[in-house]
Amino acid sequence: MKYLFLVTMIAFCAAVYAQNDSIIPFDQAYKRVYHITKVTDGSRPVMDGRLDEGFWTKQGEWSVPFVQLNPVERKVSDSPTRVKLLYDNRYIYVGVYCQDAEPEKMNAFIGNRDDNSIGDLISIAFDTYHDFRAAPEFNVNSGGNRTDLIVTDKREVNLSWNAVWEARTHVNRADSCWTLEIRIPFNQLRYNQMSDTDIWGLHVRRIIRRNNEVQNWSLIPQRNNGHVFSFGEMHGMKDLPKPRGIELLPYVMGKYKREPEIQGSPYQKGYMWGGNAGLDVKFALSDYTLDLTVNPDFGQIELDPSVMNLTTYETFYEEKRPFFLEGKHILDYTMGNDMMFYTRRLGAAPSLRPEGIDNTNSFAETVYNVPIIGALKLTGTNRHGVTLGFVQSLTARSSVKATRLLPISSSDSQLESRESAEVIEPLTSFTVARVQKNWEGNTLLGGMITSVNRTLNEPHLKSNMVRNAFTAGIDFMQYFSDRLYYIDMKGMFSSLNGSTDAITRLQRNAVHYYQRTSGRDYLGVDETRTSLNGTGGYLQVGRKGNARWTFAEKFSWLSPGFELNDIGFLKEVDILSNETVVEFRQTNPWKSFRTNTLTLTQLNKWNYGGKSFGNSFVAAWRSMYMNRYETNITQTYGWNEVQSRRLRGGPDIRFGEWYSPGITFNTDKAQRVVFTMQYTGNYNLAGDYSFNTFAPSLTLRLGNHVYLTGKFSYSQNLDKMQYVATVTPSTPTLPDPVYIVGNMDQKTYGLTMNLQVNVTPNLSLQWYGAPFTSTAKFNDFKRAVDPESRVRSDRFHTYSSNEISLADGRYTVQNESGNYSFTNPDFNFNEFRSNLVVRWEYLPGSTLYVVWGHSMSNRAGYFLSGWDNNLDRMFGLPPTNVFMVKLNYWFNL
Repeated sequence: MKYLFLVTMIAFCAAVYAQNDSIIPFDQAYKRVYHITKVTDGSRPVMDGRLDEGFWTKQGEWSVPFVQLNPVERKVSDSPTRVKLLYDNRYIYVGVYCQDAEPEKMNAFIGNRDDNSIGDLISIAFDTYHDFRAAPEFNVNSGGNRTDLIVTDKREVNLSWNAVWEARTHVNRADSCWTLEIRIPFNQLRYNQMSDTDIWGLHVRRIIRRNNEVQNWSLIPQRNNGHVFSFGEMHGMKDLPKPRGIELLPYVMGKYKREPEIQGSPYQKGYMWGGNAGLDVKFALSDYTLDLTVNPDFGQIELDPSVMNLTTYETFYEEKRPFFLEGKHILDYTMGNDMMFYTRRLGAAPSLRPEGIDNTNSFAETVYNVPIIGALKLTGTNRHGVTLGFVQSLTARSSVKATRLLPISSSDSQLESRESAEVIEPLTSFTVARVQKNWEGNTLLGGMITSVNRTLNEPHLKSNMVRNAFTAGIDFMQYFSDRLYYIDMKGMFSSLNGSTDAITRLQRNAVHYYQRTSGRDYLGVDETRTSLNGTGGYLQVGRKGNARWTFAEKFSWLSPGFELNDIGFLKEVDILSNETVVEFRQTNPWKSFRTNTLTLTQLNKWNYGGKSFGNSFVAAWRSMYMNRYETNITQTYGWNEVQSRRLRGGPDIRFGEWYSPGITFNTDKAQRVVFTMQYTGNYNLAGDYSFNTFAPSLTLRLGNHVYLTGKFSYSQNLDKMQYVATVTPSTPTLPDPVYIVGNMDQKTYGLTMNLQVNVTPNLSLQWYGAPFTSTAKFNDFKRAVDPESRVRSDRFHTYSSNEISLADGRYTVQNESGNYSFTNPDFNFNEFRSNLVVRWEYLPGSTLYVVWGHSMSNRAGYFLSGWDNNLDRMFGLPPTNVFMVKLNYWFNL
């Protein structure tokens, strides 16, 4: 018996020892140090993905094995990974050896350039300034596809940053591994050549898709206290080459456009030939980089999605133009969804258009974007931790030709065609400047200013546009207790000036609505003003570092006169808010779950008149199961909702309690077939509105070269308070305008299809197609009486059949409120957009694009039910086709 007890104890101790041995202690996994080796014999490897040359086998040192981040943090993986780094006077070389316990399951899908979501992956990032703020990252999957990006300490990612570098992979299933070679020119990185230390931050990561395993060379914990801050260190970066040289990227482009002809128009003849040429230049100026662009091509290869926006809020579109995306993290200054610098203001559609154009007796040229004469950008960080960002751009004075039938003389009834040139956009200067100072990653102080200055010589420009718009901001971040706690604050000020007409228009627009009834006690439109000033900002404190429980408390404000939209993005103002967030994070496997996060949020909103207009509570649960399926559930309950924008400057509307559920579910993203289902809803508990959206999608990966995705979306919006019109009765009996809403039944259908074929990592074909339909039927029209009343029946008066009638597309009302009419708001919108892009990077940094774009679009003032009927109409619309060939060539001097 005693022997049995002894054997049991020995086995138990061995098991405990083995278990402990499989988990690397935190202090041995976190903030590791790697010593890089400089190559001085002039040798360079052949870039073939193999690591069998003397360059790799006879010099430098291999790292210690990587540690697992997911699914079990700090566990020793049964698919070990090692990395080796070398450098000379021109390049950094990276070699990675990836052993795989199941080599037959290695995922070698190629994918598109800058798509790092497919295939087994290696990523390497360098904090070149070692200031813990941002890092260029280079990703290569086992199929050889490359992705380059900038990642910040807050895990914000700029995927559109592009560098010129090389990478090759080699899959060796017989040796149960795949290997990788990377060669990165120093001239593609920004760093301090005369740094006080020889240390860069370093992060190397491996992802094995089939089981969602993530390994780190130096662990960045899932509950980390800063991403770049948590990088390991690379020592030995001495005698680096001086940042120098000039990069030139000239381009030529040819375009042919075939579009519907407008009968009688001297401008829209149905076809157009065009071409362009330009140049981008990049200079290395000590610690900074200067980018210049002359006659830039800001045409987008990717299409913006179709949207039917029935709200007062502007639709936000992502920036996709490379010039504005490089260094984007430096110029970011955001407050939630609002931002001081929205780059799509530059080269946007013209602000004005000729009036009275009916395409029957009057015609005008079409201008889609304001030409950008030139732009320059300066970005970088010096050795003292000072980061600068500066953008200066000049957009052209734009005119269009317009032809109208006008009387020959004041006493003559005969008409003649007269052509005139009408200015639709003035010469405009845009300036943005950003500065930040960083102290060891724990203290950050910065500021930003923007300026928009317009040359307004014509009377119609003066009355419609602000002459000068200035904004300034200051931001501060301080971490405490090893970055466990923090204080974050921002403050902004805006000042605009112009004519009384322009400032009056600004007060009346949807961002401000100074004329609304609820603001009469503290707002009101002042038609004598020639300027508008305001402030915005927030103060937030919290705990978010390496802790299971985190929290944040935030107070923010946007004063009624605050304005950013001349160069920034701002939805609405006149808001004071308080937000409390508590979050629990479970990052290691527990029972049936790999990870779990529970977030509780409570939000309160007031306007500057002291009125509470929004109170809500949100519970959100995100989880990943052991089979790598994922679920994201959000439940929101609001007990107070007063909308101040729905009546377009009229009285506020009280809606009371509401409930909004949401759920997203997806199967294992590593599989060849992935199914995703998204559902969102929004319900007013009194029955005033209900909104539901269902969006299933399917992704198919065929072999290692073909990728298919399809997403269908359907939404139904039943709204009894949809805004219809604001009218003034011809025989008024009421002192104010009449605000009319109606019962809207809107249905929206969309299908998004993508096909990508990657012949090689440098040659790809991608097709995108998206039919989109939104159609709505209105009835039960109402007039606002006391829309903010707590008694629901007192808010609106519903017109009876004796009060309202429909004829020739207009509703006419005759009752005690007066006589007035409004257009039938029924609508039917159909749009199909597609493009086919062939991309060939024939030399590093040099690319040929061949593009075919196809679109059809129409909005009609009537209701057409069923998506099948709308599809028949959609594909019968006159199409617009654009064929484009663009070639650029990269010079490195």
